[in-house]
Amino acid sequence: MRADPHTEFDEKYFRRRSSSRLFKGRDVAFLKHPFWDRVIRRRVPSGKLLDIGCAEGFLLKWAEKRGYNSYGMDISTYAISQLSTKRSGSKLCLGSIEALPFIDGCFDVITCFDVLEHLEQPLNRAARMNRCLKTGGVLVMSTPNTCSHGLTLKGDSWFGYRDTTHVSLLSPGEWISLFGESDFDIVDKFYDVLWDAPYLKHIPSIMQRACCSALVLLHYWTPVRFPHKWGENLYVVARKKKGCTS
Repeated sequence: MRADPHTEFDEKYFRRRSSSRLFKGRDVAFLKHPFWDRVIRRRVPSGKLLDIGCAEGFLLKWAEKRGYNSYGMDISTYAISQLSTKRSGSKLCLGSIEALPFIDGCFDVITCFDVLEHLEQPLNRAARMNRCLKTGGVLVMSTPNTCSHGLTLKGDSWFGYRDTTHVSLLSPGEWISLFGESDFDIVDKFYDVLWDAPYLKHIPSIMQRACCSALVLLHYWTPVRFPHKWGENLYVVARKKKGCTS
């Protein structure tokens, strides 16, 4: 039986996740600001924003600086308690997608990065997010890319498999179909880069990490697109269909 998710995503979980990333837990969220400007703000320059799975609150901090009326939600008691002590300007909520405590048509944009792979029956969760969006509202999400060269190279040690809380690892095509079934129009689909170095045994790890760092910065700072097999994560931008009342 799976552990209580409110306590499963505790301080140890966030430390583990942070230590496995390329920049080893450093607060380098400012590096993502050009990316969020390009992907989110260009499409929805203002309004109410909900970040589901807000975790350390990096995106909320960006949203506050850009003038959004921002809300953060996470199932982790630890994450919400940590954010509460930082005097966040965002409204915070402890809870799950399974029971979004918001009225229909509430938000202009919902972000959902690295969340849906943790949930069973993601189709139902997508429908719940659709309900909370205004007509024409935008959803921006990311999830592990099961077509990645990273999976081919690393096998069972691929980052998508290392996290044992990942229970819904679907193909890109399956995710696109899922959002279509949830009354979304797909606006954009793209991939990040191979960032989970090292990948190759016979090349020094420090060289691989340096190359991956450069690719990550290129991904965040420029609109360059990479082939789907060269990205560890799939990103989907979807818009709630007009006339949809779900």
